[in-house]
Amino acid sequence: MTVLQDLAQQGITVICSIHQPSSEISAMFQNLILLCEGQTVYAGNAKTSLEYFNKVTAAHNLSPAPVDSNPVDIYMKWMYVGSEISKAHTDRIAILKAAWKNQIELQISNNSDSKLEIIQYDVSHSDK
Repeated sequence: MTVLQDLAQQGITVICSIHQPSSEISAMFQNLILLCEGQTVYAGNAKTSLEYFNKVTAAHNLSPAPVDSNPVDIYMKWMYVGSEISKAHTDRIAILKAAWKNQIELQISNNSDSKLEIIQYDVSHSDK
């Protein structure tokens, strides 16, 4: 991970997908993109992500992340999609998706003169 950090500090863009990083590894992230069911629920500064999620959960009377927990563990728990999840869990996922969509729409409306665009890419791989 430190090699990737060194590359980033040299101005090289580094994008990686890491499944269940430890708190030590996740603390090294500068930016974070979180997806749930193929939809973005957060994209931004990794250090402020927990603050964002706690504001969203507080606004909807949901329990916040436990103090002193690894944020990545919390995100994985909150965004888990499986066959045996409760309606409350499904509702939380819907709230997180809607909150991020609203956040983006607000940014766009506040920057109507900017060239900010939301583009959906079809990423398909060919076996040619």
